[in-house]
Amino acid sequence: MWVDHDLPCKIGDTFFLVQLSPQGRADVWRLQDAPARTNNSHESTLVGSCGETNNTHKQACGVWRVAAFNTKGTRVQLRELEGDALRAWLDAEGWGELLARSHG
Repeated sequence: MWVDHDLPCKIGDTFFLVQLSPQGRADVWRLQDAPARTNNSHESTLVGSCGETNNTHKQACGVWRVAAFNTKGTRVQLRELEGDALRAWLDAEGWGELLARSHG
């Protein structure tokens, strides 16, 4: 997956990915240092709908690692972390409870 980015980053850096879907406009993908929060409970979440604010739906899309940059450096290619790699990263960053919460 390729997305625009506005955070300083290098290959190997890892982020939470959030999809913003403004009504009537193109989706925006955002890399974040912290997980998305739900609108009602303000609970951090790894994957799933976070609700809607000002006609923009927010979706938590997991944890992704920067794999490459385009030639201009304005877009990054991401690879999703899964399984043991995801568990290890979440534990190391202090977000281990998100994995248990996202799987019931």
